[in-house]
Amino acid sequence: MGQPNIVMTGVSSFTGCHIARALANSGFAVTGIISHQRDAYEPYRAARLRWIADAGVECVTLNLEMSTELRTLLQTQRPHFFVHHAAWTHENHLPTYDRVRGDRLGTDFLQTLYPVLAEIGTARLLLTGTAAEYANGAHAHVETENAPPDTPYGLTKFAATQCARECAHRFALPTRVLRIFMPFGPFESPEKLISTAVHHLQRGIALPLSPCELVRDFVAAEDIGNGYVAALTHWPPAQGFDIINLCSGHGTSVRAFLTQLATTLRTDPALLQFGKNQSRTNEPPILIGNPDRAKSILAWAAPLPEPLTLNAEPFKRSP
Repeated sequence: MGQPNIVMTGVSSFTGCHIARALANSGFAVTGIISHQRDAYEPYRAARLRWIADAGVECVTLNLEMSTELRTLLQTQRPHFFVHHAAWTHENHLPTYDRVRGDRLGTDFLQTLYPVLAEIGTARLLLTGTAAEYANGAHAHVETENAPPDTPYGLTKFAATQCARECAHRFALPTRVLRIFMPFGPFESPEKLISTAVHHLQRGIALPLSPCELVRDFVAAEDIGNGYVAALTHWPPAQGFDIINLCSGHGTSVRAFLTQLATTLRTDPALLQFGKNQSRTNEPPILIGNPDRAKSILAWAAPLPEPLTLNAEPFKRSP
């Protein structure tokens, strides 16, 4: 019997490239769906694709909104597993987030996908969720919570999870949703906060910041990739639908994280000018997950002890 094969969307994204590489390195034959030819991608996305290609990930160009193309690919590949990681994340922290575009890669895509996967006999579907699906609260969020989230992006992803729940039962296709908390590591988009901080710190440039008092549940992107491997290898045959948080269970302020990052990079923490800018008003002050299900079901835990420790090398590899 050959390698179990996976078709995966979203492989050019930050966490997606880590997931695809971890799966390939664990013995899965991974085919990644990309939306453009490689030479059309921004340099940092192209770097991600080269990185996963080094691990043996094959990529095909396909428009996910073209159901005929998708059906043809799946009938050809006949994957054991499908990992749907792609999502519309542009300005996902804003109240003006485009839910129509979000739904195209969420509920709309899933309603097209499930019948095809059921028809060709795919064994499992793994769907990427997000911590944004939880309503604001200072507690460690558990997967059984049903309160609607507070942001348009969270509502869009929450709707996709509910759609997957219904489709999993209707098409008898076992489905697992992995809710990712705050990832960090190499190949993060250059405009993101941690990448921006690394850029400034390594060049000795001052960086004006908000007070950075938000508390987040940070998880290394490499560990998230390993969580997906665990999710596919620890999956009872009778399991129809479930949700699992990929989180550390530890809350760390963004300020403490960045200060520790400066120390780890052996740069001057004073370059981080906390309080120079205003804080965003539409973000939850605390967002932490409960990792108990990941530990008990997947035998997976994010090795992020308190106090937060960082390895500088992954950041130095960022494009």
